[in-house]
Amino acid sequence: MFFHWLRHRAAWLAFAALLLPTHALAQETLDWTEDALLHDGRKLRVRMQGNSTPPPFYLTNQKSPLSQFRLVFEHPDTHQTIVWQGARYFAPLLIDFVDGVPYLVVYGRPTRDTVAQYGCPELPYVYLRHGAGGWQSIPADTAPPALALANLSTHDVTASAMGRHFSAAEVANRLEHQVRESLGLVQKKIPRTLADWSTDQKRSAMVERLVGDCRPPVAPMAAVVLPAPFEGNTSVLESSEYVPEKAYDAKDWKDWTQDTPRANACTRLFQRVEAENFHQDLHFAHTPGARKRVPYARYGVIDPTVQVLCDGHIWFIRNPPDSNKIAITQYTRAGDLVFHTAFVRPRDEPGLTGTLRLPSLRSEGDYLYFDWTVSRSDGSQQLLKRSQSLRVPTSALAR
Repeated sequence: MFFHWLRHRAAWLAFAALLLPTHALAQETLDWTEDALLHDGRKLRVRMQGNSTPPPFYLTNQKSPLSQFRLVFEHPDTHQTIVWQGARYFAPLLIDFVDGVPYLVVYGRPTRDTVAQYGCPELPYVYLRHGAGGWQSIPADTAPPALALANLSTHDVTASAMGRHFSAAEVANRLEHQVRESLGLVQKKIPRTLADWSTDQKRSAMVERLVGDCRPPVAPMAAVVLPAPFEGNTSVLESSEYVPEKAYDAKDWKDWTQDTPRANACTRLFQRVEAENFHQDLHFAHTPGARKRVPYARYGVIDPTVQVLCDGHIWFIRNPPDSNKIAITQYTRAGDLVFHTAFVRPRDEPGLTGTLRLPSLRSEGDYLYFDWTVSRSDGSQQLLKRSQSLRVPTSALAR
């Protein structure tokens, strides 16, 4: 069972309740046996037991999927009976013997509560060796190479499995289903390194942390550091008053104040890339040579307080609701900074709201030009009271 996926989502119990048949949900404990195909061709009969966990929002006569397992098997050489009792959310995938020593590989993400049993590997695959002191976790890079292919499966075990025996071929078939349904988090060939792990979910598995995760937090991605903005004063070039106020319906107002064509033109100018620590990052797509990061973006997403427009240049307009300043940053399509300027937004009048009309935004020489609208909402309409054409310098060279 792919417990990283299950434990990481708050709704997994409800999801499982919808997917599994009622008789499986109602079963609290299941016992069955499996033939595990060992690396030397021998087969080992393993007695398996799985327990389910009652959900926290108790559904009538229903239980969650199996989440805790116990194995009992006989050493093929010494005939010693050996038991493994796992903590919740650790599923056995491989059992084998190397030089007479029993080994297990279990799938699960250790927490601070289970780190003494399972260590704290980066991958959710725990290698265990049995000795005089019982089962002990060992680093993946010290485990014998023969521990390579999964030969146990607890996937999709329902009440119909009670008392059944599964052949090695049936186990292999269940493993194939488990690999597909876990989106590759579980693999037939046990991964030892990140490079070996081919799941599409690698990024989330490595970056996200479960409650109580034994791994240290991932270092946050640093933002692109911009130079201090040039701060200039706005100049009013033209002003128009509307008496009576000019009415716009919602669609017309949006079309007049927003710039959908230039916003849509940005689609192919950025690309998401894999960054360090498995974070996603956003880079300019048409940068010759070394990649250049996009400002106002972290983890592959633009800051929601920033609007982006694209024409011959790329514009970033940052207008956070908790600030009286607007910052406008312009880049070339190749990712080179042209200017970074900020200005105090015109003060709102009581009952009125000021808006930068994005289609009017342009630069010429060392100046920025745009229209500033002052309006109020009246039910389904926006009533325009004033429109001003403003100019702001983008550098000290402005004359």
